[in-house]
Amino acid sequence: MVKPEKTSGLLYLVRPDHPSLSMWNYECTISKYPSKFSSMVSPKTLFSVNLENASLGYIRLTEGTYRLDVVGKNDATKVFTIKNGEDKYFFLRIFSETRLSKSELTFIETSKEDSLSEILSIIGFTEFDFKLVEVPIE
Repeated sequence: MVKPEKTSGLLYLVRPDHPSLSMWNYECTISKYPSKFSSMVSPKTLFSVNLENASLGYIRLTEGTYRLDVVGKNDATKVFTIKNGEDKYFFLRIFSETRLSKSELTFIETSKEDSLSEILSIIGFTEFDFKLVEVPIE
């Protein structure tokens, strides 16, 4: 875990180990709302990370309201706020009711303890860096 700072918050995004659903990687994005959350306003996409099975990404964020998304999965979205000095932990959970059913993805807020437990339970848990999303100039 990274040392907290008083001028930013820290987001940890963990994709737990799930061997039967490990075939695909998922690109997750972080977008920031310009002020407070409003369904009438589209947030600006800032960062992305490609998560594979048993992996994590973490990033420092300025105080504000953000949205997590999985690229190509409109139903996998989580809006959250982060404050300076605060840590947030999310699991990217993949559910499949049967072997042949379509997988569903969701972000679940979790605790530091549960995140550490998941990370330390797997040998070779992989860490990925969030990448800055290049926004085209219009």
